[in-house]
Amino acid sequence: MADHCVRVILKFSDKAGTGEMVDALFDLEEKVMAAVEGHNNGAYDGNDIGIGEFTMYMYGPDADRLFDAIWPVLQASVLTKGGYVLKRYGPVEEDDKSIRVEL
Repeated sequence: MADHCVRVILKFSDKAGTGEMVDALFDLEEKVMAAVEGHNNGAYDGNDIGIGEFTMYMYGPDADRLFDAIWPVLQASVLTKGGYVLKRYGPVEEDDKSIRVEL
């Protein structure tokens, strides 16, 4: 069951994000997606571009395994500076069971 969620929240250098910045984030997203799917730990579910933020969503049975799969990708990117990861253990109703990891 895919009850656990990992969200990667990255900050733009400005409110809207430059075209180059967004393109670079899409490239990073491709690497994150490949890491999730390559480890058979869950599924990548897409992104959300908000004011000053780029969020990636992934779901699976174990938030820690999802995080472990993407951690090397996040750690290798300068785009993650100032961002964070939220690991939620359980269904969305249990959002209080989340751990924040600073990047």
